[in-house]
Amino acid sequence: MRKSVGWLDHKWALAFFGGILSCIFIMMQLNNEANIFNIMSLVDDNIWYVIFVVTLVISVILFIRHIFFTKKVFAKYDSIEKYLCLYLAVIFVICFFDKVILDLCSKAYIAYGATKRPDGFIETMFYLIINSRKIWLRGIIGTLELSLFGTAFGFILAILLVFMRIQVPNPRDSENMQLLKLIGSTFAKWYVTIIRGTPMMVQVFIIYYGGFNVVRFIFPDYSIAQINAIYGFFTAGLVTVTLNTTAYIEEILRGGIEAVDKGQTEASRSLGLNAWQTMMKVVFPQAVKNSIPAIGNEFIINIKDTSVLNVIGVFELMFATTTTASTYYQYLPTYVIAAIIYLCLTLVLTRVLDWVGKKLDAPANKGLPSSN
Repeated sequence: MRKSVGWLDHKWALAFFGGILSCIFIMMQLNNEANIFNIMSLVDDNIWYVIFVVTLVISVILFIRHIFFTKKVFAKYDSIEKYLCLYLAVIFVICFFDKVILDLCSKAYIAYGATKRPDGFIETMFYLIINSRKIWLRGIIGTLELSLFGTAFGFILAILLVFMRIQVPNPRDSENMQLLKLIGSTFAKWYVTIIRGTPMMVQVFIIYYGGFNVVRFIFPDYSIAQINAIYGFFTAGLVTVTLNTTAYIEEILRGGIEAVDKGQTEASRSLGLNAWQTMMKVVFPQAVKNSIPAIGNEFIINIKDTSVLNVIGVFELMFATTTTASTYYQYLPTYVIAAIIYLCLTLVLTRVLDWVGKKLDAPANKGLPSSN
C-alpha cells in the first residue's frame, strides 16, 4: 500500500512558512503594535532587528535549496538544516504566542471592561459575545436539541420507512398482502422524492402553517397565543427536521441493506429462518452498523441546516445571531461569531462521532460532510 504524503514529509516548508509569518510578527512588534499582555517587548528592538534578518535569510535559503536544487545537492548539510528548522519553529512559537494568543487575550480584556462598544473588529466580537452570552448559549442549546432529537426521531421513522420501501410483492402472497406491499413501497418512494426534492425552508413554512391551521380547526375558539402554546415554533421546527431527516436516513439504511452480501440471506433461509427473522437478525444489524458514519454525518448536517428554521422564529443559533446583530447594529462581527461557533460545533462533534464509530467498529468516516 502506497504511503500517503503529508506536511511532516516537507518539514522545511512548514519551517519556511513559519519563518515568513515570524518576520511579519516581528515587523508588527517593531512598529510598536504592542498588546496589553506582551512578552516580545521584554527584548530590545535592536535584538529583534537581528532576529528578523536571520529568520528571513534562513527562510530564503530553505526555499532556494528545496525549490531550485535536488535533494542530493547539499545532502551533507541535512543535519544543519534540522537545527535551522528548529530555530524557525521556536521563533514562530514565541511570535505566534505573543501576537495571536496574547493579542486575543488583550482584546478580550478590553471588551470585558468596556462600558460601550469598542472600536476594533476583534474587540467588538468579544464585546458581543460577553454581553449577549445568554442569547448565544440559548441559541446553541436550541440548535443541538433540534439536531439531536430530529436525527433520533428521524432514525426511528426511517427504520419503518425503509421496511416499507424494500417490500416486493410476491406471487405467493395473498392479494391483500400484495396490495399492502405496493402501497407501502410506493408511499416510501414518493415520500423520499418529495422531501429530497424540496428545500427545508419551504418545508418548515408548510409544516408550521399547516399545523397551525389544523390546530385552529380543532380549537376554533382559541387565540393565536393559545394555538402557539399547543403548536409552537420549536415543535414545528422539530417536526420539519425529523421528517426531512427521515427521508435521508431511509436512503442511507436502504443502501446499507443492499450492501449486505445476498449470500448471507440465502444462507439464513437455508438454515430455516423466515424472511422477517433473516432481516432482523442477519441483514438489518449489519446494515445499521455500516450506516453509522453516514447517520452521524446527517446529525452534523442537521446542525447547519437548522439555521433555516429561524425564518419562522425558532430560537436556535441563527435566530440568536440575527437578534444580536439587530440589537447592536453590528452585522459582520456577529455573523463571523456565528460561523466560528458552527465550525467549532461541527469539528468537535465530528471527532466525537469518529470516536464512537471506532468503538463500535464501524467503517471510518473521513472529513466533514458537505451537504445532503
